[in-house]
This record gives sequence, C-alpha cells and structure tokens, in this order.
Amino acid sequence: MGWNYVAKSSTLWLSVPVLVIVLFIAATALRAYRRYLRSEREKAKGCHDAIFVLGGHRSREHYAARIACIGGNRHLPIFVSSGSYWKIRDFDPLNLSNPFRESFTGVDFKSLRTRLHLDRRAIDTVTNFTSMVRVFKDKGIKHVLVITSKSHIARGYAIAKIIFGGEGIAVTMVKCEEEECNNPRRSSDKRLEAAAAAAAAA
Repeated sequence: MGWNYVAKSSTLWLSVPVLVIVLFIAATALRAYRRYLRSEREKAKGCHDAIFVLGGHRSREHYAARIACIGGNRHLPIFVSSGSYWKIRDFDPLNLSNPFRESFTGVDFKSLRTRLHLDRRAIDTVTNFTSMVRVFKDKGIKHVLVITSKSHIARGYAIAKIIFGGEGIAVTMVKCEEEECNNPRRSSDKRLEAAAAAAAAA
C-alpha cells in the first residue's frame, strides 16, 4: 500500500507541471486568437486613420499625394517624414511658379493642403517612426497607411511593428514603384484606386 501511495503521489506531482504548460499554451493561443480577431475587424473596416510617408525617394510623396486625393482617403491627414519637399506649396500642380508641379499632376491641392503635414526631424528609418509615434498617439491615430519604396518595405515594416506596434498603432504597408510614381501619366486613377483598395483590404 505504501508503494502505491508513493507512486500515486509521484504521478500527481508530475501531472502538475504538465497541466501548467497546457494552460500556458492555451492562454497564449487565446491571446493570439483575440489579436487576430481585432486585426481582422480592423481590416474589414479598412480603418486606417492617416497616411504616413517615409522620406527618401521623392516618388513616395508623388504617389502618396495622389492616393490621398482618392475615394475614402480624401478626408485623411497625410504626414511626410523628412521628405524631399520642404514646403506645402511644392505639392501644388497648378502653381506655375512651382518647379515641381508636373510631378503632382492630378493632385487636388485644395483638398490636400489642409491635411498635409511635413516633419523634418527624422534622419533615418528608425527616427521616421520614433519622431512621429507620439504625434499619432496624441491625435488618437490607431492605424496608418505607410507608403515607402518596394525595396524598403520589409525593413520599414519590421521597424514599424516594434515602434508603432508597441504603442498599439497598426500599420498597413504600401509599396511605391519609383519609375511609375515618377511618371504621373503612367499612374492612372484606376491603378491608384486599385492600390488604395488593396491597401485598405490588406
């Protein structure tokens, strides 16, 4: 009887760690599933609150300016972090004294200028995000559409997940093809609308 008691006690003690591990795995899976559901709800709503441009190649700003003037993006603020253009009037395609006007063909500047914010603090990709995270938090922005170059999108997303994700800000990355964005005639409204719709559903 004594041996049976010891054996049963040993089995009981062995089962406790196993139970703890099972409960930990179940809790982790549940948290992951809840995050997934929240993410899916956000995607279903297409609820990005702002457009965020990572400075670098000027084509990103050309592309973002036109995206911001299409469909549901027309009311969204657009933030450019250390971009190629220093003044809001540089985005005006109708200003004959603007040497950059051809790059912004098709942009509704009247709508854009009140929503456009140029920030010069960033010096690299990391500071693109660290310099703006508090701005977005203070404005209650929860989901941003991040526009950058195709070759830069993986690095940008990795940094965004750490800096923005740590503050509860979701990101949807949108790649800009430099050659297409530099040629407004090739960037038709239909292509831009498709890109905007894909970004909202991504």
